[in-house]
Amino acid sequence: MTAKTLSQLKDELPVLERELVECTTLVNSVNQLGAHVQTLTTAHALGNATATQLLEAQNRHNEAIAAIVRQQLLTKSVFEQKQMIAFAEAQEKRAFIDKIGTDFADVRQRYVIESKKLLEIFKEMARLNNLSISMRSHQLMADGDWRLDLPALRSPNDSELFTVGSMVRSGDIK
Repeated sequence: MTAKTLSQLKDELPVLERELVECTTLVNSVNQLGAHVQTLTTAHALGNATATQLLEAQNRHNEAIAAIVRQQLLTKSVFEQKQMIAFAEAQEKRAFIDKIGTDFADVRQRYVIESKKLLEIFKEMARLNNLSISMRSHQLMADGDWRLDLPALRSPNDSELFTVGSMVRSGDIK
């Protein structure tokens, strides 16, 4: 047997609930139907009701009595269906949360790769800036250009009091 989807479980619940309501209505009518059978039995004995009418009333009363067991089973089924829906919803939510984590890890990996590429571009800019300073004493990079910060390239033990740009400027990153 294959597992049902959340959608299938939710679609089946109203059917079970409707059946339970109908069954409960039938169970609630047992006494009334029993009284009706007694009335028809007397009427049949007096010749005021047909055997067919009496049999129909007895069959309806028997259905109501049989519905007592069915009502208990339907109540249990509705309860279990609701539990399965809650479980399936929790599984879907967990899968969604896991996907968010996986997606984040993928984006984080891409961020680190792109940060490394950006660092290489930045180091080339710094090299050209230093070359310009040495050749004609002219700085190409403004002080603000050195504020490059690439947190993805730091280790977790690094303090946050520096930027990657300042480390390139000081020669700590080559």
